[in-house]
Amino acid sequence: MEVLIMQFRVQFKDVDLSQRIHYTALFRYFEACDHEFFRSIELPYKKLFKEDFSFPRVHVSCEYTGVIEYDDLLTIKTGIKKVGNSSFTYQFDVDNNGSPVAKGSMTIVCMDTASGKPMPLPDYIRHKLEENMI
Repeated sequence: MEVLIMQFRVQFKDVDLSQRIHYTALFRYFEACDHEFFRSIELPYKKLFKEDFSFPRVHVSCEYTGVIEYDDLLTIKTGIKKVGNSSFTYQFDVDNNGSPVAKGSMTIVCMDTASGKPMPLPDYIRHKLEENMI
C-alpha cells in the first residue's frame, strides 16, 4: 500500500454560514486519515501510546482549490511524502466527484516523552513509513 484512500461525507456540523466547508473541517479529516494510515501499516496509535515517544504535529497546511459544500462526498488520498531523521510528512489530495478541491500536508515529529525533544524515528516505524512513500 502506498496510498490510503478514504471517503468523507461533509456533514452539517462541518459547514459555515455560506454552506461551504468550514476551513477547520479538512484538518479533522486529515487526522482521521493519519490514524487509519497507521492502522493500515499495523502500527495503530493505541499500541504506540505505550511507547516512550509521541508524535506531535508541528506543521499542518491546507490549500483549497475548489468548492466543497454540505453533503458532498470527498475522497482523500493520503501518502507519505517525506521521511526525515526524526519526522515524516503526509500529503493529502482531496477530490469532490473526481475534481481536485484541496491539497494538504502534515508534518509529525517523533518526540521523546521524557525530555520533550525530537528523537530519531524508531527503525521499525521508519521502515514501515519508507515502504509506503508516494
